[in-house]
Amino acid sequence: MPFISKTNFNNFNLYLWKIEESEVTLENGIAISSALRERLKSARSEEHRKGILSVHQLMKVADVLESDLYYDSDGCPNLKFNKYISISHSKYFSAIVLSEFQIGVDIEFCREKIIRIAPRFLHNKEHFALGKIEELTYVWTAKEAIYKAFRTSGINFSKQIYIDKPFDEGKVREGKVVYNDQHKLFELSSIKFDSHFVTIAYEKN
Repeated sequence: MPFISKTNFNNFNLYLWKIEESEVTLENGIAISSALRERLKSARSEEHRKGILSVHQLMKVADVLESDLYYDSDGCPNLKFNKYISISHSKYFSAIVLSEFQIGVDIEFCREKIIRIAPRFLHNKEHFALGKIEELTYVWTAKEAIYKAFRTSGINFSKQIYIDKPFDEGKVREGKVVYNDQHKLFELSSIKFDSHFVTIAYEKN
C-alpha cells in the first residue's frame, strides 16, 4: 500500500506519496484522459511516468479532478477553480501543494552529485551550504520552489535567488528574488524525511 500524508499548514496543504507501486497499480482508480495519456507517452522513463501517475493519485486524495488541471504555455500547472497548485516528484516520492495564493513546491533526494553541480545554483552569499550535501539539497529545493511560485522564466539561480539561512527543522526561512526591477521575499517551509527535502515557497506579505 502507498504511503499518503497530508500536512495542514496555516495557509496551504501539502500532500505526499511514497512511490512503491507498478505503473499498472498506479493507474488504478484514475480516469486516464487523452491529455494525460499523451503526457505519459512523452515521459522520458518509467520513473517519470510513475511520478506523473502518483501525482494524479494525490490529486484524487485532495479532491482535485484531472479535468480541473491544465498547463500553461510555460508548462506550469494551474487549476480551473479558485485555488493554486504546485507539483513535484522524485524517484521515490511525489508532492503537491494546494493554496489560496501562488505557491511552489520541490522535493529532492540527497545525493553526492549535488556537490559537483553546486556552482550552477549556489549564490556567493550561501557559504553555509558549501560542500554539504544536505544543505545544498535544501538550497536547491528552496530555489526550485521559489522559481515555481515566482512564475517567471529566465531566472538565474546563482545570481538572482538568495536563501538567507541554513535549514532548521520547524523554522520558516526566507529567500529573495532580484529580477530586473523586482525585489521579492518568499517564506520557505521545509521538511526533511527519508533522505529527502521538500520545500514550499510563497511570497511574503
